[in-house]
Amino acid sequence: MKNILKSKLSKAGLLVTSTLASASAFATTSLPSGITEAFAKFTTQIGELETLAWPILISVTSAFVIIKLFKRFVSKAT
Repeated sequence: MKNILKSKLSKAGLLVTSTLASASAFATTSLPSGITEAFAKFTTQIGELETLAWPILISVTSAFVIIKLFKRFVSKAT
């Protein structure tokens, strides 16, 4: 039982140590300007696509709801 506990604790310690080491390594490095600009353009494009997608999403959802309600009323009428 003690060996299992030691094994688990050593694995957890290794995980914490490696996480902290990689976090500190990423904190000290900065991305090149080209990558930062690419991500900025990408997030701008995502925002534009979201604004284009919302009206379509709302109309498709509304159509499904209207069709479902129509089917429900037709089945109750017969």
